[in-house]
Amino acid sequence: MMQNAAFQVIHGSFCRMARPIKNLCRSRRLPTYVCIGDIRVDAAVEEATGNDVLLSVRHRLPLGQQIEVAFQPMVPMVELTIPGVVHWIKADRDEFHAGIVLREAVPEDFQVRHPACERRDLRFPCEVFGQLEWPQQHRSVRATAINYSRSGICVQTKFKPEPGASFRFLWDNPTSHRVLGTVRWVLEDSGVFLAGCELNQGYGYALSGVQTGTRGQLLRHVPEIKIPV
Repeated sequence: MMQNAAFQVIHGSFCRMARPIKNLCRSRRLPTYVCIGDIRVDAAVEEATGNDVLLSVRHRLPLGQQIEVAFQPMVPMVELTIPGVVHWIKADRDEFHAGIVLREAVPEDFQVRHPACERRDLRFPCEVFGQLEWPQQHRSVRATAINYSRSGICVQTKFKPEPGASFRFLWDNPTSHRVLGTVRWVLEDSGVFLAGCELNQGYGYALSGVQTGTRGQLLRHVPEIKIPV
């Protein structure tokens, strides 16, 4: 059982998006559409920063689906459309929350940030079991990735990682994958450790099973989908 208050606060912030999210499809903070071919699906932006967008949509979008996010300016002039790939999805009653990695960064005028977070990359909860390796120490331990972002991951393990140490995280989904990086910070409580890790090879999106290139383009085929209109 986790008892340390600081540990709970940090761990809770990582899992923030697992909590119920206000229905922004109805509040319409920033009118947006998801375009799949000739189909335009109504959506709303929850957060948008860097190459990340978190959308509320009424229909499930398959992981790996190539889409275009069409941002509508507050003063109707020119629509901003950026291609992207769906890498994260969460059902919430009568809507879905979709994490999109865009091929281009969101312009400042269209960014929507959570009041309590100024991070450039959004975090997305996950549960990926794998091996955490330290090549210099010739050591490998079981670990679980509990969230990821474009530039980092957070892992939970019973072995204490050392800040500044280089690591590899390997997992199967369904074939073998890995990301490489550096441990930046460590929190401990009752023999369990959380380690915040910065990636220097690969993107955190890979933990979702969606492989992206340097500009976010899809590298594997996804069947075409039909969305009711």
